[in-house]
Amino acid sequence: MPRKFMFTREEVLAAALDLVREQGITAVTARGLGEKLGFSSKAIFSLFENMEDVRSAVMEAASELY
Repeated sequence: MPRKFMFTREEVLAAALDLVREQGITAVTARGLGEKLGFSSKAIFSLFENMEDVRSAVMEAASELY
């Protein structure tokens, strides 16, 4: 049975948006998100293929929000 995710894609995006608000888009790193969520940065890649996918999703979420 596959392991369940510790957090959802939406939670990762919310944490990433918080990082953008606090420190700018350059703060959106795997390590930064891992620290913000309280999990290993490797877990993020179970939901996203790479950091470019994370940043693209953050930009989309930000444009929808604002």
